[in-house]
Amino acid sequence: MIVCILMLYFLWIKGGRIEATVGKQFIRKFDSCVVEGEVYKVTDFAIIKNLGKFRATSHGFKLVFNATTKLLPTLVGSIPFHGLSFLKTSDIMKTKGHSDYLLDYMGILTAVSDEMTMTSRDGRGTRLMQLELVDETGEIRCAIFGDLIDVVAGLLALPRVGLPVVILQVVRVNKYKGEVGIQNVMNATKILWEPDIPEAIQFKQELAVHEVESDLKVGMLPKSKTIVPLRDDFFKLYPRKTLCQLVETEEEGYFTTVATISKICDDYPWWYMACSCMRAVTQIGVAYFCKDCNLHMFNAMPRYKLKLDVSDGDDLVRLVLFDGEAVDLLNRSCKELVIQSKVESDCDFPEEISMLVGKEVLFKVEKTAEASSNFDGSLKVKRVCSDPLLIDEYKQRLCEDTPLKQKFAPFFPKLGNGEESSGTKEIKVESCSVITEIDVTPLSYGQPSNTPDAESIISKREATQSLEPAPERKRRAKVKPVKFE
Repeated sequence: MIVCILMLYFLWIKGGRIEATVGKQFIRKFDSCVVEGEVYKVTDFAIIKNLGKFRATSHGFKLVFNATTKLLPTLVGSIPFHGLSFLKTSDIMKTKGHSDYLLDYMGILTAVSDEMTMTSRDGRGTRLMQLELVDETGEIRCAIFGDLIDVVAGLLALPRVGLPVVILQVVRVNKYKGEVGIQNVMNATKILWEPDIPEAIQFKQELAVHEVESDLKVGMLPKSKTIVPLRDDFFKLYPRKTLCQLVETEEEGYFTTVATISKICDDYPWWYMACSCMRAVTQIGVAYFCKDCNLHMFNAMPRYKLKLDVSDGDDLVRLVLFDGEAVDLLNRSCKELVIQSKVESDCDFPEEISMLVGKEVLFKVEKTAEASSNFDGSLKVKRVCSDPLLIDEYKQRLCEDTPLKQKFAPFFPKLGNGEESSGTKEIKVESCSVITEIDVTPLSYGQPSNTPDAESIISKREATQSLEPAPERKRRAKVKPVKFE
């Protein structure tokens, strides 16, 4: 059974906000009698803690309407109509793309993208448009989906002078390809275009103080970048590491490595049912519930989650592959293999997955403390490549980046053993002894310096493994002048 809810939030005289939830069985009752902008006196309601993700307000509690709840219209003129509570761009960036609350944002619209269509792996298309917004603390991208695109397109067609001030009410923080941004919430986000309210007027004055130009035209964002070629992703953009270096490094970010798959971990399921947001869902009867979207559905899709142990001969690391990377490696969708595995119920993994053991693969991985804790210490794979030619070239470059021997160019035509030196000579670097005493007698006056057997060049070197200081030289006695009579 699908559970539908209606979420509202109310303002009160002191200016605070609180969320109210209406269950499915009461939607018809309250949907017809609640008018946005009107003031009501609410009685006979329940109060529960405000928990979960995408909370509409930061209040610790929320209201729950029931059969006995009453809304009585009243006349109070001191309650603000919008009740806005803005978050600056710099504060949004501090969330690193993770926030449990919906927020309000105000900024100048500087650029928009063309309308695009995002196609999910199950073939469904979603309309998408990108907005670039700027406030005094920086710029941010906003992704808008659905019918709000038509609203923005209609507003952009209106005659105007300069860049418009835009307020987005009830948006969520997201993170896409490592970039923190915001996006609209379906059937909830409200857009205010050049609003004549005190907050917008003050915002324009602050921009003037920060010398932000607002008399320009709204520009066009460049088209979305094409997929980065494999060669660039594995050879140019990110550091190359061996597994040992990958484990020992304290840096966070993206790295590339080459390893052989040694084991498919069978203590974890290799697939899971997911929402369209790629998050796992919980099965409730014949339906599914997504905690992140707070939504019940019937059309959840199976997606890969493979945990692999990989080795390069020196170290062993556990990696986790999700749907996109697993499809690239297996060339089969998760749905196909799930259906196949249900027919072949006598095996732990489909044959296509079991055949990955022993395969050498290039991996682009993400190493962060947060990702490691979320995946039980495993490193998340962001891209894979199984092309033998690229793997051989990568291994050759990896050896060049991490040499085991130092190369020295010869300074003399002959080496110590009398052999002629041709080109660069590879010698193993040993620990050098410390020379603590050197006594040199200089050339005698008038003797040519190119005499190879000059006995006047006498040098004595004593090398020792200790770091004892050289003995102090004895000072020569001063020569007293002698007077001859």
